[in-house]
Amino acid sequence: DSMKKYECFEDNNFRIKDTQDDLKETTEKKFEDIESKVNFAISKNLMITTAVPLIGLFCLCFWVHILTVTLPNTIYQETNPSIQDLYTKLEYISEGIKTKVDGLETETFSELELTKRNISSLDKSLEKRFGIFVTKFEKQMKMLDDKV
Repeated sequence: DSMKKYECFEDNNFRIKDTQDDLKETTEKKFEDIESKVNFAISKNLMITTAVPLIGLFCLCFWVHILTVTLPNTIYQETNPSIQDLYTKLEYISEGIKTKVDGLETETFSELELTKRNISSLDKSLEKRFGIFVTKFEKQMKMLDDKV
């Protein structure tokens, strides 16, 4: 009977040991799976947290490059008139100013001559009127003298 109990004990002991080994293997496998998932998540997050600032830095560098190099050159090329164009425009402006000044001088001279003629004509008219006035005044004085 003790042999049977011993065999039963050994059999139970073997089953318990086998169950413990299976449980240990299953637990280790689950731990390894969880550890690999955690490592994957950590490496993924680490890659994202490293990549986002690098992408931001790249975008910032690209933006600075556009503002400091590309944009000024584009503005300069779009607004840069050639020296010949500027010279031609300055010549047109100079000719226009000379023409206007010459026209003003001619007009001023013509107006001056016309004014001199008008003053001369006015002087002659005033002389005639004064002459008429003087003769009428003298006549009036003579008539008054004759009466007195």
